[in-house]
Amino acid sequence: RAQTRLVITSATSAAGVKSQRKPSPFIAEAGVPSREVSADVSLREQQLTLPIGSAPRPKTPADGSRTTSASKIVEFETCPLKYKFRYVLNVPTRPHHALSFGSTVHKVLSDLGSAVARGEHPSLTDALKLYNAYWMSEGYESADHEAARKEAGRHTLTAYLTTHGELLTRAPVAVEVPFSLRLPTTKLTGRIDRIERTGDGRIIVTDFKTGTGHGAKRQRAPAGNPYGFSKKILRGPRAGKGSEADTDVQLSVYALALRQALHLNPDRLTLSYVEENRESTTIRTPDDDAQTAVRVENVATRIRAGEFTATPGYHCRFCDFRQICDFAESR
Repeated sequence: RAQTRLVITSATSAAGVKSQRKPSPFIAEAGVPSREVSADVSLREQQLTLPIGSAPRPKTPADGSRTTSASKIVEFETCPLKYKFRYVLNVPTRPHHALSFGSTVHKVLSDLGSAVARGEHPSLTDALKLYNAYWMSEGYESADHEAARKEAGRHTLTAYLTTHGELLTRAPVAVEVPFSLRLPTTKLTGRIDRIERTGDGRIIVTDFKTGTGHGAKRQRAPAGNPYGFSKKILRGPRAGKGSEADTDVQLSVYALALRQALHLNPDRLTLSYVEENRESTTIRTPDDDAQTAVRVENVATRIRAGEFTATPGYHCRFCDFRQICDFAESR
């Protein structure tokens, strides 16, 4: 990863080692110029030197921090250093099966919504065909892991669409709706999963989620199911004070964008958990929108100022960068 200079050294002897050591064969394979330095350290002219200077001033974050999104806000508020690893330093991460599965499900639900909006009548069989067509193999631990996850996902999608049959019959206003909203110093962008209009004109927004919500209990993997995919379905909506939807940043950003960029007044915003087959519903008022705008601007300002101090906690154990982070909690 050296950008200016790379120095490779090898010693034939070291403190506490009596035998002579040979240089690593990788040095020769590198094909770089080399020279031997005498063991007599008193010969200063043979000593290698490196320039010493003051540390460079930190550069302005190169992540396009004047454009942000709900996911970036959540990432920064979880841990600013995690944000830096991902969006400023662009540290690569391995594909994860949860993201692959989530992408597959979102594409299926989007295509179903578009088909109904065109006047078509997709069936559950059509949905499962889309599921197979959009299946992504990236990130799974093994072929058995992928096969088990795919089968569990098929049962999950079947149960979800059986409960929410309206997704196969009720036409949305739009699906996968992009938005771009200009705030005083920051542009806020994103994409809304589904917008509907009821018979009496109310606007309903749905954000589809795969995985478990904050209120879900993790279950021990049952016998014969080594990957812990629970077949238990939690039915019915769950809303109210303190629900996931009440504190969800994504829904707050959606509400702000709907009113200010898309000129729609959302009457209800819902997190729909596909794997748990349940919903969490909330509302956002114009006063809430004002607070969301301030929150976005504050986060963007801190990013531009380079405030990336780590905030370790329980979330460290799930962080993609825990192996290279000096502050990660191990407990």
